[in-house]
Amino acid sequence: MLGLARAARFLPQCAARTEVTLNRSCRPTTSLVRCHRGPAERARAGVISVLGNMADQLEGSPSGAQSVEKLWAMSDLHTDAKENLDFIESLSPLAFRSDALIVAGDVSDDLSIVRLTLRSLRSKFARVFFVPGNHELWVGRRRSDGCGDSLQKLAALEQLCAEEGIDAHPSRLVVSSGQANAEVSLWVIPLLSWHSPGFDTEPEIDSRWMGMPIADQVCSDYFQCKWPPPLNQQDGSVSDRLDSMNDERLSEAPCAGDDREKLAALFESGTRESGDIVVSFSHFLPRIELTPEKRYLYFPCLNKFVGSLALGARVSRLRPDIHVFGHTHFGWDQDLDGVRYLSPPVGYPRERSMRMSTIAIGGFPEAAEQQEQATEPVLVWSASAGFPGKYPAGWSGFYQQYLREPHQALVLPDYVADRYQWDEKRHGPKAAVTGWQGKTPAWRFGPEWSQASRLRALDRSR
Repeated sequence: MLGLARAARFLPQCAARTEVTLNRSCRPTTSLVRCHRGPAERARAGVISVLGNMADQLEGSPSGAQSVEKLWAMSDLHTDAKENLDFIESLSPLAFRSDALIVAGDVSDDLSIVRLTLRSLRSKFARVFFVPGNHELWVGRRRSDGCGDSLQKLAALEQLCAEEGIDAHPSRLVVSSGQANAEVSLWVIPLLSWHSPGFDTEPEIDSRWMGMPIADQVCSDYFQCKWPPPLNQQDGSVSDRLDSMNDERLSEAPCAGDDREKLAALFESGTRESGDIVVSFSHFLPRIELTPEKRYLYFPCLNKFVGSLALGARVSRLRPDIHVFGHTHFGWDQDLDGVRYLSPPVGYPRERSMRMSTIAIGGFPEAAEQQEQATEPVLVWSASAGFPGKYPAGWSGFYQQYLREPHQALVLPDYVADRYQWDEKRHGPKAAVTGWQGKTPAWRFGPEWSQASRLRALDRSR
């Protein structure tokens, strides 16, 4: 994000309007979560908890970096939806006090909701790391935020994070690892990004299919974002500008000792000390392989605005152990070229009711289905056990079983084919170009607990 000094130029009134009153009336428990206590009580405890966490952080470890026990992650919280906000607030106020959390974007386009959500999370975790998604930079619907364009919105988010004790810059944490409990460094690297037009390199759907929308008609970012000239998201300049900010943020990162030099070496070539752990995260995708092929998407043009070439090059240089991403609302756990990629979406309530098995990753968000299940984010790292085992997830499980075949752009699964037209008089029966071509559907690879919701959704559609 923008540094505070530069941010001040953009903030005559933008961020000042984002404060919210946390003492809200208690909401009823929804099917998604079990309320431990009322929101007003949780908010009061949260303010005290934030202060306590900040005091704990100052103590840190002998190395000067804060010690944590676990690192968790979530993306695409979309807490504009009441059910999602309840889900976030249902997280235990005590279980994660020694842990850090990654939030990989898309909380809300409303700054007051972003503040409310991040404040709630900060009251529960020792550290919270955040990068904005595309929704946070929308300005078309939120005139009350006072931000004239998306760069001003980015500056407002930077100030909001500073005010709420949210980490928006790279940082080194310390963890005790191994039988000797040796202290090792855990680098958490937030990466700003934006989608670039050259990201989608795979063939288009066969032109005999009719009615396919184009990206300009589907991508809300083209209507909801406003970028000051000469920035233009459709020519890649927005993606390049936000990527360049990652280098600028190195000089602003809160570093002690020689940490800044170590960060610079990490950014330049992935150089790290033996035993160091590196976890980077972004909202957008660094690789096209982290999203289903076009023929499997309701809107095949979606792959044109999900990822960034500049981000991909940066992640390749960083060579993290794990890179966390969001945006697609598909749970994902896949190893590519020595990097493990995780996508831990919350998604929208309607999505969860219709296709939980392709949103879910491991046990997240099982609390949506099992009310006796404790609400937890996705575990990325644990001082006691290291990296977790492979998580079951629908689409990454599918690609573990089947090779990616983007050149196969004619046959569509039924849920996509039903949306589009096929001239049977000219091209033969539509049924001949509809189906999974003998492959097991992706949702069958989702976590076992998530299968029941998919079956219920199929029953409702019959």
